[in-house]
Amino acid sequence: MRYSRSVVFCFALLIFFVKFATGGIPAITSTSPSPIEIVPGTPLNVTLTGTDLNLLSGKFNIFFNGHGTSDLTLTLAAATSATNRDLTIAASSTAPTGQYIIAPGFVGGGNFIATAPTLNANVIIPITAFTVNPSAVTGGSQANGTVSLAIPETADGQLTITSSSSQALVGLLGTSIVLTIPKGQSQGAFKIQTAFVGRPVNAIITATLDGKSKQTTLTIQPPPAVASLVVNPTSGGQGSAVTATVTCTVPVISDTAVSLQRIPQGSGDANASVTFPSTVTIPAGKNSASFPISIGLVISAGSVKIGASLGTSSQSAIFNVTTSTLNSR
Repeated sequence: MRYSRSVVFCFALLIFFVKFATGGIPAITSTSPSPIEIVPGTPLNVTLTGTDLNLLSGKFNIFFNGHGTSDLTLTLAAATSATNRDLTIAASSTAPTGQYIIAPGFVGGGNFIATAPTLNANVIIPITAFTVNPSAVTGGSQANGTVSLAIPETADGQLTITSSSSQALVGLLGTSIVLTIPKGQSQGAFKIQTAFVGRPVNAIITATLDGKSKQTTLTIQPPPAVASLVVNPTSGGQGSAVTATVTCTVPVISDTAVSLQRIPQGSGDANASVTFPSTVTIPAGKNSASFPISIGLVISAGSVKIGASLGTSSQSAIFNVTTSTLNSR
């Protein structure tokens, strides 16, 4: 206990003499910005706030992974205040990402003395773009993910890619992978395998590098099915025009052709010339499309049944054909 007290006394005495010799002991209490994040090749101006900052010497000890390093260059502006001082920090183009410890110092009794506390500075490479293409897919298909960085990696970069849904497996493996962007490269790519779904699912895909994240959304849709086929008007004679509309259960992701056909009914089937296209295309992003039906020569009245099919789904509609003509109305 006696030894401990003597150590404390000696330390206090040292502080006293240092403060007496220099007029104060610099102390940094905060920085702006905070945290300090530096992109290699882009100098960052940091404002230090504290006490006796005019006594800082402009000399710094810099450590990375426990070792001294020269990957950071620090320039201390001339003192205009004891409580605020500007510091410019720049990282070399080869500086590895991670946390650096910066110990500014002052001169006391002719010796360099580090301030306390030290500064933490993080060298980062930001993600500038993160995309998934296409942004909407039918369940069971794949999408491609791309990550772009602000500058080429200074070392092999390890990005974490995650998916919020088990219906979208990143890297074709699971809901989380590590994507490596090799040193000197600024872009990485990966694939997403989706599963069949019964309803639309929005999967949030996240890319994280150096503690910073970007997100994008991948929409997974069930396969579109024909929900209805409607004709208007529901009757007409020779020369009449009928409009039919086919509607799907969900908007289609890409232009989708729906097959059309006349369905024989046997008894009650109109003996008439009825023409319409063999397919109708529903535009991407839409869930319906219309097509014309023309009634030509009518030999005998009756009904006409039209069918629309997509995959294993189908719907039909019936309209009546009369012996009247358009000119006779």
